[in-house]
Amino acid sequence: MRAEWATIKDEVLRPPAVGEDEEDNEAVVAEWNRRTEVMRGFLGRHGATLVAMGMDPSQADGSQMSELQAQYLEADAEAQKAEEKLLQADADVGDAVAKVAVAGLTALEHFEALSQEQWDAMTSEERLQGYDALETFRGVREEFLSRLPLEERKEWERRLGD
Repeated sequence: MRAEWATIKDEVLRPPAVGEDEEDNEAVVAEWNRRTEVMRGFLGRHGATLVAMGMDPSQADGSQMSELQAQYLEADAEAQKAEEKLLQADADVGDAVAKVAVAGLTALEHFEALSQEQWDAMTSEERLQGYDALETFRGVREEFLSRLPLEERKEWERRLGD
C-alpha cells in the first residue's frame, strides 16, 4: 500500500493546471476525472486498511474527490461568469468613451463650420465663449480621435479635413 501511495501521491494531490479557455477546462476536467479514478482504485484496494489505520470511513470511498471536483467546476463556472461580466463592462466603457469622443468631434465640426457672418452675429461674450470652446475642442481633437475604431477615426479625419 505505501509503495503504491508513493507512486501516485504527487499525481493525485497536485492540483490540475487551470485552463485559459473552454477547451483547456475540458482537459482539466478530464484530468481530474482520471485522477479521481486513480484515487478511487487506490481506496478500493486499500480502504479497509486505511479505515483500520484511523481514516474517516466516509473518505475511504473516494466520494470526497467527486465533491471537490464539483466544487472546482462550480467555482470555475462562477469565475467564467465574472470574466464575461468584466469583458462586457469593458466593452460598455469603450462604447461610452467613443460616444463622448463623437460628441466632442461633432461640436468641433460645428464650431469650425460657423461662417464669418455667424461669428459676427454673436455678442462679444458669445463669440469669446465660442472661441474658447473651439480652442478647447481643437486641443483634445487627437485624444477624441484616438478613442474611435480605426474606420470611424478615418471618417472623422476626412470630415474634419485631414
